[in-house]
Amino acid sequence: MATRTIARGSTVVYEEPLILVKQGGDAEVRRQYEALTNEHKQHYDSLSPEITSKRGRVEKIFWQNCVEVEGEGMRGIFRRY
Repeated sequence: MATRTIARGSTVVYEEPLILVKQGGDAEVRRQYEALTNEHKQHYDSLSPEITSKRGRVEKIFWQNCVEVEGEGMRGIFRRY
């Protein structure tokens, strides 16, 4: 049951994010990535196979695939979204 009105066309996700950060948090993106399980890292890395450069790859994948989540300035990346 929703605790507030949800606008038509809204995306509703009930899943723990792989990574959840405030906007502009590249160091935090990297820290959380390093804490992922190997399985979650493999999934994460598969989200943007066109990014081949190792430098900044983790951060680029995050910002290319993240979505806004509830909370001011919060962005998350999910396995199934």
